[in-house]
Amino acid sequence: AELLVPYSGGFGSIASRSPRGICEKYDRGVGVVTASHRRSTAPPLTRLGSFEVYLCCARPLRLTGGNLLPTVAGSDPESPVFSAVCLASKLQARTWPSCETVVARIASGLPYGPLRVTIRTSMDLVVPGVRVTARYASGDGRRPPLDPDGADDEEAAASRVLAGGETDAEGVTELFLPMCVPLRLQAQHDVLMQKQEREVMLTSPNSSQEFWSETVLQLWQVEKAEHLKIYCSSPRVARSLHGCEGFMPFPLLQETSDGQPRHGFLPFEGHLELANEQILRPDAQGLVRLDRDPLIDTEFIFCTGWRSAAVSPEAKEEAAKAHTNGRVVEIASLGQPIVHVQLCTHCCGSSLPDVQIAVDGMVFGDTGPFRNPVPCCAKVGEHTLLARHPLVMPDGLRSPLKITDGTTSGVEMELPFDRLRFVCVAPPGTRGGGAGASGGA
Repeated sequence: AELLVPYSGGFGSIASRSPRGICEKYDRGVGVVTASHRRSTAPPLTRLGSFEVYLCCARPLRLTGGNLLPTVAGSDPESPVFSAVCLASKLQARTWPSCETVVARIASGLPYGPLRVTIRTSMDLVVPGVRVTARYASGDGRRPPLDPDGADDEEAAASRVLAGGETDAEGVTELFLPMCVPLRLQAQHDVLMQKQEREVMLTSPNSSQEFWSETVLQLWQVEKAEHLKIYCSSPRVARSLHGCEGFMPFPLLQETSDGQPRHGFLPFEGHLELANEQILRPDAQGLVRLDRDPLIDTEFIFCTGWRSAAVSPEAKEEAAKAHTNGRVVEIASLGQPIVHVQLCTHCCGSSLPDVQIAVDGMVFGDTGPFRNPVPCCAKVGEHTLLARHPLVMPDGLRSPLKITDGTTSGVEMELPFDRLRFVCVAPPGTRGGGAGASGGA
């Protein structure tokens, strides 16, 4: 706007120049300036004061370096509150501003608007602590806005972080970003979410973006005397798990029911087999991630040196609750490898009845009258087998046993020839009834 005063003096009026150069008047009561003054031979109008260009916007938009404009007395309290920033001033520069300078400053001084970013898992659960950053988009042929003072080049402008924040307990963060500019939004969490990027452009003050992250589950193993217990937890709610250095006992399971301290919680080193035969292997921290609950389609759990185990529907149901209650849930128990042992003769390979079998001094049973193999459990490694029979081997027969994996196997111990004996198998108090038999054999 210009303050114009006729050459002959008198009172002034405020006029605005239209794109066609026609001066439209705003009457102040005296000395009205009309379009006829520009077309007549009257002396030129005198310009008083400055010529300034302002960029204005209403809340919730923000202008970098902008000042709030005063409200008019008696105006509606519900009317929007405006802020403004000066883009060019003839009074300060002592010259008319160029169009290029004004456009450049408009590009760099566009208002900032709020962008609401929400992070949720594939199970529609909020994800806290996700780092969200915004930069100017690059690599798509569009040049990002540059600093009007020439402080940035295109590459620096595209790499500079405009705004950043972390999602709160509700999985929400709010960034203030420039409007009407192509931006690249990035969301990432070291544990809960792999990096995702997308291009956005704010065109309204109520913009929002929603990211869907994978569902992450953390698997643990605890070795007991005869079993390997497998547990699961959700790092989304049990955040102290991945916050500590190393792998300590899980904080929520410091003591057992009888008050004894728990120990031995280590990241699971095996793998899961899904219903579609897909293999899901955890990373070094025991983390598995999928676009759904990883245990929903899990059928079996495997770990080297232990027998595999199926995941029951009850365990899956309890594990699903761990995503919200933060508890550690036992999902499977892997047993030691099983070895079926029997004692056979060296000559014909017949199995002997009533042979007692022990591994490393632990007795697992006997073959019985039906000569059934005795199932024995032992860890992967080297062990010692011991077979006893009251008649054939009162002192026992020892043999080395080596278990290499978790699969079930069978072992046949051989009875040497020098241990063979002729014994009477007739019931007590009876004698053999064969023809010509004169006594028991």
